[in-house]
Amino acid sequence: MPAGSASGLLLTAVVLVALNLRTPIVALAPVTGNVRADLALSAAAVGVLTGLPVLCFAVASPLASAAIARLGIERVVQLALATILLGTVVRSAGSFPAALAGTVLIGLAITAGNIAVPLVVARDFAGQAARVTGIYSAALNGGSVLATAFTAPVADAVGWQWALAGWAVLVPVAWVVWQAATRRRGPEATPRTARVDAADEVHALRRPLTWLLVAMFAGQSFGYYGTTAWLPTILHDTRGLDPSASGGAASLFQLFGAIGSIAIPILLGRRVTPRGAFGAIAVAWLSLPLGLLLAPGLWPLWASSPVPPRAPTSRSSSRSSRSAPRRSARRAPPRPPSRRSGT
Repeated sequence: MPAGSASGLLLTAVVLVALNLRTPIVALAPVTGNVRADLALSAAAVGVLTGLPVLCFAVASPLASAAIARLGIERVVQLALATILLGTVVRSAGSFPAALAGTVLIGLAITAGNIAVPLVVARDFAGQAARVTGIYSAALNGGSVLATAFTAPVADAVGWQWALAGWAVLVPVAWVVWQAATRRRGPEATPRTARVDAADEVHALRRPLTWLLVAMFAGQSFGYYGTTAWLPTILHDTRGLDPSASGGAASLFQLFGAIGSIAIPILLGRRVTPRGAFGAIAVAWLSLPLGLLLAPGLWPLWASSPVPPRAPTSRSSSRSSRSAPRRSARRAPPRPPSRRSGT
């Protein structure tokens, strides 16, 4: 891991920020029944609340990228944390319009964080990008484990509104450490625009690899957020678990996702091919819905099987993008390293 107190503090800040980038979304799933009954909502309306953040990921990503280019990574993360705090409080106000508004704020803020934090990993941990990305992904799932396991018990004690709003306490902790880490790191370098040789690079939208990656990540996101939103309800309806028990049972899904986030980079570093790793991940993902349909009594096994694919780091993505023209790349003279701030 990176040496030095500044790098260690920044890694701690990345982990704490990551804890806030899934928790507000996942916390709703174990208490959807409470929310539906209290606000007199239909199943479709609850589906809107659980699906809005993912829609924000798709719609607001270009805006978040533009904000990062204009304001800088550090400031965008600060704004994202503040907006998560605001959205979490607004969502718990006790009405459907407030829940919608708060959910949109949460979705927009997490969209910005999803883009900004991996840029920090690629920029400041270039030599350990794979490991730090695994730690970051595990922290995402770690927050999901906490939210899935403990939201329903807290809601039984104090009500769903306080149970959802209570996760906002993680935001100030991440804010303080992020401020300290970025202050110690020093001012952010001004991003520089790299010149791209048209004869050497193909436009991203024209490359089949781009669309294959889009389809892969879209499928994985569809499976992850759909399962996250409805697995507690499925276990409650089909296995007769009460809300607290179904939330705890569904946390297995998040827990083993965190383990997978750490294990996959290690396996890839031990001569396991990316194709083999992704094949195993695909089989594990298929086992969850098929297992619940064919052998629902074995739900602990199916809920423990899926592991998330590791988000590509700047190094791994560049390796895959150059895998096809490998021979010509060997003949080409090496390029000087880019001095850009970001990827």
